[in-house]
Amino acid sequence: HRAPRQTDAGAPQSTQTTAAMRPHVLCYALATASAITRTTVDVGRVSVTYDQHYFDTPVPQPRQGQRVADRSGLRPWPCAVPLLQHLSEATVPALETSLGRPPRILELGSGVGLLGIGLALATGAEVTLTDPGLPTRFSKGADSISTLEFLRRNVALNDAPTARAEKLLWGDADDLEAFRSAPPFDLVVASEVLYEPSQYAALAETLAFFATDAIIGYKVRHGREQTFFDRCADEHGFRVTSEPLAGEKLSKDAVLATLRRPQ
Repeated sequence: HRAPRQTDAGAPQSTQTTAAMRPHVLCYALATASAITRTTVDVGRVSVTYDQHYFDTPVPQPRQGQRVADRSGLRPWPCAVPLLQHLSEATVPALETSLGRPPRILELGSGVGLLGIGLALATGAEVTLTDPGLPTRFSKGADSISTLEFLRRNVALNDAPTARAEKLLWGDADDLEAFRSAPPFDLVVASEVLYEPSQYAALAETLAFFATDAIIGYKVRHGREQTFFDRCADEHGFRVTSEPLAGEKLSKDAVLATLRRPQ
């Protein structure tokens, strides 16, 4: 029987795992081709529970028509926990003091929801998690499920009344327009969203639409991440500052980038 492997270098180790991660149950999961595990992670004063898809085998994309999810968002990535710690201990409390109310926060590329759910639990902020809602199947012949539905199920697993999940495909005019009537967000956050340079234009356009400060945590993976921030500065007027993002088991350099729009 094949034991579960770590999903990404430096991914957070759960403080509590369900029976789904025990070898004999995992074999059953493989037999049924579900490969879904439920994990609870303690971060500071809060615990976040989420389902994740343990294997990230490549998913062929159709030559025409809608993309399908590549499953990269169905597991936590290494920067989620240290970014959650930074935001919940420093950034969000300071923002709440400045505003005189719990801040409204938008998370881009929420994946399993560890960051956004954790922020809502730890700070009481109104957090809107987002996902493009791409269809995926966990095994050949299995029923399709939307990645947005997967995220919403994770939100429902936690007692986080100030967290909700909405559809948002970066750069999509209809998805962005759906947010126009909502109250403005005070902060945009994102973790590990810079691994695919082909998405940089759409991501920068999305940040510009919401026209507020943003904080992004990421690991340096291919050296082209700086081109995204150059685009944000040159095309959309953001002022970008960066500092190291510290965290346990981060095997590569990690960065905390702050983007501020000129007033």
